[in-house]
Amino acid sequence: MMMTWYKKEILTLQDVKDFIDKFKEVKPLYGGFDTETDGLHIIRNHPFLLIFGFVDPKKNEGHTYLLDLDEARPLFRRIAIDNFITEFNKLKRVVAWNAKYDLHMMTNFGRPNLFEHNITDAQIYARLAHDAIPEKEGGVPMKLKDYATRYIDKNARYMSKKVAEERKRLKVLRNKRLQEMLNEKTGKKWPMYKVEAMLSDKVLGLDNVPRKILPIIKEWLDTTPDPDNYRNLSREIVKQYAHIDVIYTLEAFLQCLPVVKDRLQERTVDREERLIYPLYRMERVGFAFNRDYAYESKEKLKQYILEKRKELILLAKEDITVGQHAKIKEILNNEYNLNLPSTGSSVLENIEIENKDAKYFIQTISELRTLEKWYSTYIIKWINE
Repeated sequence: MMMTWYKKEILTLQDVKDFIDKFKEVKPLYGGFDTETDGLHIIRNHPFLLIFGFVDPKKNEGHTYLLDLDEARPLFRRIAIDNFITEFNKLKRVVAWNAKYDLHMMTNFGRPNLFEHNITDAQIYARLAHDAIPEKEGGVPMKLKDYATRYIDKNARYMSKKVAEERKRLKVLRNKRLQEMLNEKTGKKWPMYKVEAMLSDKVLGLDNVPRKILPIIKEWLDTTPDPDNYRNLSREIVKQYAHIDVIYTLEAFLQCLPVVKDRLQERTVDREERLIYPLYRMERVGFAFNRDYAYESKEKLKQYILEKRKELILLAKEDITVGQHAKIKEILNNEYNLNLPSTGSSVLENIEIENKDAKYFIQTISELRTLEKWYSTYIIKWINE
């Protein structure tokens, strides 16, 4: 059963005083914190919300506090953060989920080295409290909402769904704005499917965009809010989501703590906790990256992917992409009589086929999916970072 949680936003100096008074009254042992940020880059991005909370060791309840870093005036913001840091340094443990990330965000905000003597990561406890089984084989999930859904609250994804709906709403409005700009500036009618197709290809990127409309695309990118930036979403929805993250982090930590002790894993925890700051500092330095080789590989892989895409179209006898699961399933079932339940990677990788044409068709799909993932997730991402 989950605790009772009391949520509050810090808006005034009285709210700061109330936090300090409650902290002194409760005398907590454990607290947690989280940040909501405008992106995931550990150097370039910044937090816009700071959320922290603690649990009452005598009652089945906890308290969370939220500070809007954008809306708070600089002096008030500094006072609130100073008091948060002062009080939380008194705790036995300050818990975060993926702690290094939030340390990076607070460093980017100008507040480095928050809790060097008592910081911990709830993921450490989650790993050590469960058997070492891969997640795909039924082991413990390492995403906070997935973990919370399985072990804490079956409705843990509710606010994540609200955020996803908000991102989808903003994306629809954003794409509609591009459609309007294209219609207006080119004097032609642009159907939405063409607009979305132009934006969705991560391999071609803007290379598949006609040169004459590139300025329109760039203007649109510069002037419309990005749905992947949580700062652009409904602030009220993100604030509710933020409170929940601290709550589930502390709930997970408190559930795992006695199990970790029963499993005699405290020395392992100690080693991992002492590694948090050294690893965080290493991440801020980064690693050596051969950019020239990356650009060379990027062009080679891009051309290879485009050739394999043409080959896939010839094999399918129609214009398809590897993301069209329903169409691929239809071809495999109708043309090759395979009767597959789906065309996900796990299904295609484990199927045994004698028909050489079907086998090559599936190999082409699997290869393309892998290479497109490598291209966008590794080569492009690492070049950009």
